[in-house]
Amino acid sequence: MKMNRSSFTRTICMLAWLGSILGVCADTVTTRDGANLQGRIVLDKDGALLVGGKRVQLADVKQAQFEVPQKPEPATEDPKDDLQRLTDGLWAVDQSGALSWNGSFIARKVVAMDDTKVSFEGAPKGLFLSTINTAAVFFGKISLAHAFKLREQRRPGVLLASGDFVE
Repeated sequence: MKMNRSSFTRTICMLAWLGSILGVCADTVTTRDGANLQGRIVLDKDGALLVGGKRVQLADVKQAQFEVPQKPEPATEDPKDDLQRLTDGLWAVDQSGALSWNGSFIARKVVAMDDTKVSFEGAPKGLFLSTINTAAVFFGKISLAHAFKLREQRRPGVLLASGDFVE
């Protein structure tokens, strides 16, 4: 019996944690004695649930339901740029750095590049990347939409912040 209660308690804790992460607000908790409580479910620091300002111990919870609020769709959308819309806020690279041909990403600001090597901020010892082994240099964040556009080109060039590619 103790094992079932423990896994039940863990399940309720996990659901409450997920609910608080998702920012739910119209939740319902049914207690073992049949009372229905509505409001946002928050997991308290001592392991109890706070539901609409009322405190409920996990042992007293029979069921917890989380309702995720619906996000309204923007009224004016440009249908030709679905990739930009679908990947909005998603980053392929979230900081400047250099990408080598073997897939390694060096997350340091690139300060110079010549015919032989790429130089990084702070000139760390033991960090060397030859120009021939450099696949890409990123001077800032790259959205997924821009990364897909860069990948499609398959030729040397520069992807501008506007999304235009220049050879």
